[in-house]
Amino acid sequence: MIIDTVINSYKSYQKATSINLTKDYQTPYSIIYGMNGVGKSAILEALNFLFNFDYNIDWNTNKRRKNNDYSYVLALFKCNKEAFFEYIKSTKTVSNSESVIHYAKIIDSFLKSRNTAPQKINNETLTANHISLNIPNSVNDEDMLCISYRNYKGDLATSKDDKGIGQEIKNTFKDKQVDFSEDILKDYLKCVLDYHTYIYVPAE
Repeated sequence: MIIDTVINSYKSYQKATSINLTKDYQTPYSIIYGMNGVGKSAILEALNFLFNFDYNIDWNTNKRRKNNDYSYVLALFKCNKEAFFEYIKSTKTVSNSESVIHYAKIIDSFLKSRNTAPQKINNETLTANHISLNIPNSVNDEDMLCISYRNYKGDLATSKDDKGIGQEIKNTFKDKQVDFSEDILKDYLKCVLDYHTYIYVPAE
């Protein structure tokens, strides 16, 4: 389940904008509605870029932005812990499934320990507070929080230098005195996306 998405510099979203897609963990459906031009389709298209970038999907930059240094789309998920771990063990796209699972546990803990105080989202580098604006305060023991993101180039990063949430995740490993591997993190981010299926059918 996608809980929240953050879109920065895509179509009508000039600044980083957090969009809550569920009110609680028991709600399996979401409805996006609004006036023409407010960005409904942009949400679906940005998520399509996140999930299906390998199918030659282009990033549609907001016309008011001067550069794409911090252009990205991010999604926060609720995953069944046991099912997600079994998927990681069974997939052939990672070289060390146990390390990816270990990273998933650390990142889950990082996300759950977020500071939930509301903060304004703006042009600045994404922080943990930004992605926690619309997240419910409790998660069942059998579930975990997962995250993945992609910049405008299609890389699994939030900016040209992967600052913001990427840097905060790296700092979490440092604080826990756990060796950090960029490759394992990218395997984790890819597993989160591959674990889900996203189908976007535009109504032209």
